[in-house]
Parts: sequence; C-alpha cells; structure tokens
Amino acid sequence: MQRIDEDHANPRRLWKEMGAPEYLSGGQLDKLQDASQLKREPLDYRYAEGRIEFEITLPANSVAVIGFEFSADS
Repeated sequence: MQRIDEDHANPRRLWKEMGAPEYLSGGQLDKLQDASQLKREPLDYRYAEGRIEFEITLPANSVAVIGFEFSADS
C-alpha cells in the first residue's frame, strides 16, 4: 500500500515544521523531496475461499493505492 495523507508523502507539513522558509538550503530541499515520495508499506490481509479481504481507514483528504503481487509459488 502507498498513501498520501497528513503523515505520508506530505512535504508541505515538513516545510511548515522548518518554519516555512522562502528560500531552501540544499539539505532542506533534499529532505522535502524525500518527504514527497510515496513509500510502500505492507497491508495485512486475509485470503479465504478465493477472496482477498482487508481493512483500511483513510482520514479526510487522503488517498491510498493498494497493489497486489502474485507469484507462481503461491
């Protein structure tokens, strides 16, 4: 799962925590670029009777991408 919300892929929040600088140093820019990246995180799920079931809670103004990877060994 990858998500965008208050705690994930939110460079604006970090920029505000930096004091909302008008001009950024190279280090600040690197940190903001890293904070804007989507990060993969595992999602617990259940598989039974040919169905995949999971639960997620999304706060207001957020979005999530859920992807599944299947292997021939499964």
